[in-house]
Amino acid sequence: MNKNPLEDIQTDHLEAKGSLVAGCDLGKSAAKFVVGELESDGSSEQFRVLHSEVVVHDGKPMDAFREWYSRMDIHRCKTLGATGLHAEELINPVISGLPEDACLRTALTHSSEIEGPVALVSVGARGYKVLSRNVDGRMQYLENDKCSSGTGETMVKIAGRFGLSIEEADNLAQSADDAIAITARCSVFAKSEMTHFGNQGKPADSLFKGYFGSIGHYVSALVKRVELDGSLLMIGGCSRNTSLVSAIAEHCNHEVSIPDNAEVFEAMGAGILAGQQFLSSMGDALPLDPDEIIQSKKSRFRKLEGSSDFKDNVTRLPELPVPEGAELKPTVLALDIGSTGAKAVLTSIETGEIVMDLYDKTQGNPVGASTRLITTLLSKIKPDVRAVALTGSGREAAATVMRAAYPELASLILVQNEIVAHGTAAIRCDSNNGK
Repeated sequence: MNKNPLEDIQTDHLEAKGSLVAGCDLGKSAAKFVVGELESDGSSEQFRVLHSEVVVHDGKPMDAFREWYSRMDIHRCKTLGATGLHAEELINPVISGLPEDACLRTALTHSSEIEGPVALVSVGARGYKVLSRNVDGRMQYLENDKCSSGTGETMVKIAGRFGLSIEEADNLAQSADDAIAITARCSVFAKSEMTHFGNQGKPADSLFKGYFGSIGHYVSALVKRVELDGSLLMIGGCSRNTSLVSAIAEHCNHEVSIPDNAEVFEAMGAGILAGQQFLSSMGDALPLDPDEIIQSKKSRFRKLEGSSDFKDNVTRLPELPVPEGAELKPTVLALDIGSTGAKAVLTSIETGEIVMDLYDKTQGNPVGASTRLITTLLSKIKPDVRAVALTGSGREAAATVMRAAYPELASLILVQNEIVAHGTAAIRCDSNNGK
């Protein structure tokens, strides 16, 4: 039987002076958990982290919470504090809905290794923020939701579009000699800009170096709005991204350090705040079953029925039978190289019918996607292709490489924009022949 990782903590705690408390930060993409010991002598407090972990919840924060709560026997803790986007789904006796800025301030105050004036930079799934403390101990908190929403989450999604994990994208950026500037401040537009450059065949390492650099530039602008008289520290999930940390340091012209418990800083503050409230009022005990403290948040939007409920209203074009050997007769190869997906279609010149189709992911590399599609096609048959037609956002990059490889066939490599291609196909598929 696997040993509960909290058993040693609980055993040691029997003779300890402090109270065992827990904190969680239920964020947009990850859940952060902390168990620690809060000790108070009436005039001052000390907090020691005993266990921490970060779980990427894939849109299911309460599932991650249930698993952690049960596995770690959190009901044995004196109290539990919660912050983050989904914190309000937890109910009494949990101290829930704690403001993130209050959790940051509390965690900073109780971090004995962080002394003197300091600025804390946090870059997470929803955006970025800065908490500073000057020489007099006065704190200032700023956040930049405008045009930064989804910063951390978008970083992961953009890396995925290129077929990379965020760690792989970070490693690529570190190896790049040059950076391609990404000018869009909005994370949505940045995603489009990255995809556009990728489909032009720009190298991924330079793209990600430029992308992380642009985020570092905008974060540094927020940092420069606070008093920076001492250390500059980075916390949050993005503190593991070396390229981003380096970019922030470069734009701030200041060394950036990563403190202990950087990824669970807000969760730590939530646990301390809950512990302080417990010590002052002695609240109710936590239940054994986590479902007793979970209350699903009511949606403010009306939920529509799923599209599958209306499948009977959809008319699907019938798949016409392909005559035997049709793919070996004169055909046109059409490639649709989109931002996320790439398609290849082999069409009979004689009948205009599709005789074969293939699909792949673009992964930010239109030339690579085209090569894979053609390689797969040739592994199945040896077609008699008389011309190649390209469309989609990656059409020009793929066509340029094809024409360079086969200059004598350049006139047979045709490019069309998506509107013309879509309209032509719609007319071709319309039973009324476009009338």
